[in-house]
Formats: sequence, C-alpha cells, structure tokens
Amino acid sequence: MPPQEGPPRIKPDSLAGYFEVMTKAVFQSGISWRVVEAKWDGFRAALKGFDPSKVAGLTPRDVDRLVEATAEFLVAHRDQLAVPDATGVGPPS
Repeated sequence: MPPQEGPPRIKPDSLAGYFEVMTKAVFQSGISWRVVEAKWDGFRAALKGFDPSKVAGLTPRDVDRLVEATAEFLVAHRDQLAVPDATGVGPPS
C-alpha cells in the first residue's frame, strides 16, 4: 500500500507559530486537511498572524465581523474559533 498523503508540517519558530499549529490541528480534526490548507492563508490573516496578544484582544464584535467576512469557513466552526485559546498563550508568569 502506498504511503498516505498528509497535511504539510508547520515548523514553529515563535509563540505565534505554536499557536498557529495548535489552531490548525483543531480545525483539521473536524474538516478535511485539504480544505483547511486551501483556506489557511485567509484564516492566518483574519487571526492577525496568530499573534496571541492580538488575537486575545479581539472582541465579540470583531469575531462577528470575521465570521461574516469568512462565512463559509468560519460559521460552521464559530464555537471553535481560537480567540478564547489566545488568552492563555504567553510566557510563564
């Protein structure tokens, strides 16, 4: 049997990179990784390059605007949006 194709690996080099990897893994667990990969550049832009401090600063109104702007991808996964996760990402106190 030939090896199965899988999503490309992200090699994080920063806190934002690790946040991106975790977020992508969550979305790929519920959606075909090919669909996620095809939409990922837009998702990265919408979530401020996965900068945890910027994502954590998004308000519910900001999230609503993101959902409207990227409806077909985000509406189905609004409850999983990474904003709550960003509040706990950062260097240890």
